[in-house]
Amino acid sequence: MRLYEGSISQFSDDVIHNRIADIVEKNYKLYYYKSPSESEYRAWSNSLNILNNSFTYSGLKDNQIIIEYELPYSTRRIDVLIFGKSASHKDSVVLMELKQWSNDHVYDSENEGNVFVDFHGKREVPHPCMQVEGYHFDLIDFLKIFQEDPRTELNSCAYCHNYSKFANNVLGLPKFERYIKKFPLFIKEDVTALGDYLKERLQNGSGLEVFNRFITSPIRASKRLLDHTGDMIHKQQIFTLIDDQIAAYNAIMHKAKHLAKTATKSIVIVKGGPGTGKSVIALEVMGELMRQGKVVFHATGSSAFTNTLRQIAGRRASNLFKFFFNFTQCKENEIDVLICDEAHRIRRDSNDWAVPRKFKSRTPQVDDLIKPAKLVIFFIDENQVVRPNEIGNVGLILDSAKKFGIDNGHIAQFELKTQFRCSGSDAYLQWLDKILKIRDSDTTIFDAKMELKIFDDPLELKKAIYMKNKDKENSARLVAGFCWEWSEPKADGSLVNDVKIGQFEMPWENKKQFWKWATDKSGMDQVGTVYTAQGFEFDYIGVILGNDLVWREKEGGWISKPENSFDSQVTRDKSTLTDHLKHVYRVLMSRAHKGVYLYFMDEETKNFFESKIKISGQDTHKKVLMFSDIIPPEEEQEMKQEILTSIPDQNKYADYLPVYSLQAACGNFGDGISADELGWIKVDGLKLNKNMFVSQVFGKSMEPDIQSGSYCVFRTPVIGSRMNKIVLVQHSSIADVENGGRYTVKRYTSKKKINKDETWEHEQIALLPINLDYKPIVISNPEDGNFMVIAEFVKVLGKSKE
Repeated sequence: MRLYEGSISQFSDDVIHNRIADIVEKNYKLYYYKSPSESEYRAWSNSLNILNNSFTYSGLKDNQIIIEYELPYSTRRIDVLIFGKSASHKDSVVLMELKQWSNDHVYDSENEGNVFVDFHGKREVPHPCMQVEGYHFDLIDFLKIFQEDPRTELNSCAYCHNYSKFANNVLGLPKFERYIKKFPLFIKEDVTALGDYLKERLQNGSGLEVFNRFITSPIRASKRLLDHTGDMIHKQQIFTLIDDQIAAYNAIMHKAKHLAKTATKSIVIVKGGPGTGKSVIALEVMGELMRQGKVVFHATGSSAFTNTLRQIAGRRASNLFKFFFNFTQCKENEIDVLICDEAHRIRRDSNDWAVPRKFKSRTPQVDDLIKPAKLVIFFIDENQVVRPNEIGNVGLILDSAKKFGIDNGHIAQFELKTQFRCSGSDAYLQWLDKILKIRDSDTTIFDAKMELKIFDDPLELKKAIYMKNKDKENSARLVAGFCWEWSEPKADGSLVNDVKIGQFEMPWENKKQFWKWATDKSGMDQVGTVYTAQGFEFDYIGVILGNDLVWREKEGGWISKPENSFDSQVTRDKSTLTDHLKHVYRVLMSRAHKGVYLYFMDEETKNFFESKIKISGQDTHKKVLMFSDIIPPEEEQEMKQEILTSIPDQNKYADYLPVYSLQAACGNFGDGISADELGWIKVDGLKLNKNMFVSQVFGKSMEPDIQSGSYCVFRTPVIGSRMNKIVLVQHSSIADVENGGRYTVKRYTSKKKINKDETWEHEQIALLPINLDYKPIVISNPEDGNFMVIAEFVKVLGKSKE
């Protein structure tokens, strides 16, 4: 996602004419289906104007720029990316983080790498250069353009344009020097210094060429947690932390650093929804502290998750991974650091039937976790409680802290919001929570970044998951609500096909080795429960929504059906069963990076879900959600003007423009073949001339900007750069059935190559749709003479009243 892209010249023009913030705002609304905050709009307006001064000083012109680039597999956005060739003629990209902070609003933090910012509310955040570092390595880790030869240089910096070095310069403190040295910090007085920095790295232009390499660069698959756990523990940092993750990590490392200097216990609470990186930070912290020689243990309340981590970490490190009940016999402060992952699964006590006799305790389990460690770190999501006896929440932890005399000064709380699962879509999780009525949200439209399919047949669902695993082993799993008995393995070790729906039959995960389900090949042929799936992630998840939780419109919404559940633990308390099952299915439907495939046993529940992923008037029986299904339904604008067959000559091109078919327009303005107009139409709000005309455009590829059937104003020839403009083109290789074979209306992009005589020619032209359901049209031989840009799109007049 890119909210603005264009040449530096175009950017400067948009800044000078005070329209840059409006353009970014418009694209934000189209992409996120909501308006940006006033502070965000103000940041675009102020920061981009100031940034333009450095562009002017550096003399950058033949360069490309992106404003607000969304990181792969994340909801975080990089403020600015600039493209060109360096002084040494190497492909170069400059990454910039813009801050409006002033000296009066920035305070030092005792946590190394962090500062406090009192800007729209006081909060603890990483130093801008550390934030930049996270973005920098995220691009290097995910985009092949920075990995393949010839290597593209990436230089990253922060620009705090309201911050002065002459006042209380917290950002310039010596402790931040090592970060600033790697990723420079430019402040209020550094306009020319920033200009020189940019000039050195971008002065030889050719920004369009580097830009095209960047936007077409393959994205390497995201790092799945369990694929790298062993290296995280034994060797080095594997994942790059960004933004809110950095702040939490820094606070934890600061408190751990001072363990030997204080006798006071400390607590860090890190809250975050599914896929926000809680377990990533937990294991990164564990690995780093172990390398520092600290006594560190990792604990969860999940047998499947802990046993899997033990297996991956290897025999020597496996004893560092414990369960919550393992610490009941420990003495106070005998451990340096205890990491409590999945802390929402903390029980009332450790006296459950499954707890070995040695560890049984009637003391509150949270007390048994805080007592033995000098620093206790809780990673928690209060909306992931899946069993009645799981009571972990922030209030419980804070109450326990008081018992041990831990005051607020020794308790740090952080909330993770950046989404790495669900294709980086926090909007998907908000949409899911709204449908399940777990929490309210402004997001009412499904986010198409997350692939969602609804199947009518569980056999087809099984086949789809099988094909994903065939393409990439262990990348997909089937899970289901607990609506069938879970049998013991047979005497020969084979499993009983408990999960039966018509001709569909599959076994649950192996009851004797359930912890293998998420990572062992055998798990691909088994159905998982929420108890084995929680804490794990896959590329794709297939979910069978059972008839234990159903939607009944006449009864007010979600209701539970305890008679259809085989989970005896949760059906004991029928008063909370509905809420409990909603959280169960939330967990199951948030286990995937790329796609969620669904089968509903209950027809009304399926219909309810389908009603939430369709747009009124569209096919409600379509099972694959497409981008065109969820674009914001703008009001169709009917033309007030009529097409007249004849008008006085003095009105032609003064108030009226001729109407041509696209084919006739291409003949008239491209091939020089005269064609009669279909009529004349009045056009308001534009200065007209004889190089302008109106044509009707059919098809959905340019929605929502241009709706099918819209009459549009075009102007010929295209003035200035064609890059990223919507144009009418003609070429013999175009097969656009929407607009008549050889003609199409699309967004123009191109890739150039430089010849030995320093002339250039087009190597490739890509005609891009706005609607992501449609593929680009690629012209690989644009110099053969058959390709012609006829005209530039100007505006939509509306749709015919007929």
